[in-house]
Amino acid sequence: MLGGGVRQGGVLAAAGLVALDRVERLAEDHERARVLANGLRERGWQVAAPQTNIVLVGVADLEGTLRRFTTAGVLASPMAGQVRLMTHADLTDADIAAALDRIGPVEPAVAAARGLRSGADRAPARPAGR
Repeated sequence: MLGGGVRQGGVLAAAGLVALDRVERLAEDHERARVLANGLRERGWQVAAPQTNIVLVGVADLEGTLRRFTTAGVLASPMAGQVRLMTHADLTDADIAAALDRIGPVEPAVAAARGLRSGADRAPARPAGR
């Protein structure tokens, strides 16, 4: 039951209306996510092919990797034990290339010790509840 005191409902509705007006823009975000995932995979990171604008990176040391990304100037957050990167309307192709340069390759010794796979042989991540 929502009642009459849901003032925030209008704010959420406004965001939904803007999204509906710009739905074709989502394809750009999804393509940039694919470019980001492919670039990370080429650098040795464990990444599944993204289905949306969310790129999930499998790592052995989640907190250490988040610190590494932050130090490199790349915003990331944890999600389901993985590093989550997201593309959005404010990012350009140049931003994706810069993020890949800043992140760089997986440390070779660390990757060998962990036995990381390329991610190409992993199934895409599925949302919870499916």
